[in-house]
Formats: sequence, structure tokens, C-alpha cells
Amino acid sequence: MEMDYLVLVGLALLDSLSAGTLLIPVVLLIVWRRMRGAEYVTYLGTIVLSYFAVGIALFFGLRQALDAVSGIASNTWFSWVMMVLGILLAAYGILAPNPKKRTVEEVIESRSEDTKKGSAGLPAMVGLALAAAVVEVGTMLPYLAAIGIIESMAVPFAVQLLILALYCVVMILPAVIVGVLFAAFGDKVYSRVVSVIPRLEYETKVTVLWVAAIIGIVLVARSANQLGFIG
Repeated sequence: MEMDYLVLVGLALLDSLSAGTLLIPVVLLIVWRRMRGAEYVTYLGTIVLSYFAVGIALFFGLRQALDAVSGIASNTWFSWVMMVLGILLAAYGILAPNPKKRTVEEVIESRSEDTKKGSAGLPAMVGLALAAAVVEVGTMLPYLAAIGIIESMAVPFAVQLLILALYCVVMILPAVIVGVLFAAFGDKVYSRVVSVIPRLEYETKVTVLWVAAIIGIVLVARSANQLGFIG
């Protein structure tokens, strides 16, 4: 159980490096050049609630899916399907070309249309956060893995929801820390915040490749074991 919690913390920190949870908040601060507390909190709060809502939906969807596939999971063809899926994920994570590291200006310009919506106030912040969450659904590999771990925990459903909520809070902690520093020190941290944007975007893309490769290798290993290729 303790290992599960450690893994969840690691996955949450991986999720905290995504575009929606950190890159966009940092770009917002740079575009604003000052802390807009209400807008910033609204954005991060909407991100947390969006991920939490998606998690709840996945909980129920995962329960139904597990019930539906429980009878076929032991079939040989299912193991082969999982092995092929694992090979594809591993190949994508390992063989995909390294992401291009863009300049600060390129990153900010690419996000400018989104972040400009922040000037319209709180409703725009809600819309921006929802849009970011929707766009990232397809790349939520750490989050999907976390949902599976939480679902498998031998604890009441209410406790699972609490763990999920805490997971979502951990996801925005880096953005909260950056926001607090920006509000407290302003121009003193502005240049440093700007300088990390290209690296942050690069690491976000690389993280997706790493997670895809790891999940793929795990799927291949489990399928190979079920098919009797390894003892």
C-alpha cells in the first residue's frame, strides 16, 4: 500500500509538468507581468475540478470496463492484443524523435491566443482551463495509470475519491508555488520564470515519451508472462 502512495505521488508530479497544469499558468504570469490572484486561482481551481470530474467518470467507466472484460482477460488473444499495444507504446516512447526545444518567444507566441483569453476575466479563465483539460485528455498517461492504481486499492470508494482529490491537488502544487513566488517577488523572479519556459515545454513532451515507453514495456512483460514466454 505504501508503495502505491509513492507511485501516485510520482505520477502526480509528472502530471504537474503538463501544459495545462504548469506551462499555461507560467505563460499567464508572464503575459500579465503581475499576479492576478482571482484569475490565477480560478484557472487552477478549474483545472483541479476538471481532472477530478474526469477521474470520477473514469472510475465508473473503469468499473464497467473491468466487469465487461473480466471474462475475456484470460483468453490468449487478449494477451496478444495487450502485447501488440505494449510494443506500439514502447516503440513510440523509445523511437519517437526528440522534441524540438523552442525559444521563449516561440513558446509564448504559440500560447498567446490562449493566454489572451485571460484578459476577459474569470469566465475566460474557466473556459481556458476547460479547454486545456479537454486537449490533454488524450495524453493523460500518468493520470490514467493513477486511476488504475487507485481503483485497485482495497479501500472504500469514499477513500478512493479522497485520494483522487489529493492527487489532483498535488498536480497543481508547482504552479501554486510559482504563483506565490511571483506574487511575493514580482520582477525579481520574472526573468527566471521566463528562462525556464523552453525547458519546461521540452521536459513535458519528453515525459510523455518516457511514460509511454514504461507502460508499453510493462504491458509487453505481463503479456509475455501470461503467454508463457517467460517464467
